[in-house]
Amino acid sequence: MFEERSLRFHVEKWFGRTAISSLEVSRVRPAKLGPNRCVQVVSPQSENRVTIFFFQHGDGRWSVFPPPTRRATPTFANR
Repeated sequence: MFEERSLRFHVEKWFGRTAISSLEVSRVRPAKLGPNRCVQVVSPQSENRVTIFFFQHGDGRWSVFPPPTRRATPTFANR
């Protein structure tokens, strides 16, 4: 389902629908991820401060797990 791919769906799942308006959201660009998107979401409540990173995968879905890193693969030319 498309809804399960959205960042909002995952933020509501982890923080709850009522917390949406009080969350701090910022984009993070870890060098390891290259062009992939990463967002940091923080619940600013001082006694229960929670930070979760969400990663966007190549197919557009978001997850708390980063996408697998791509490794260079050797190519061999036929001569």
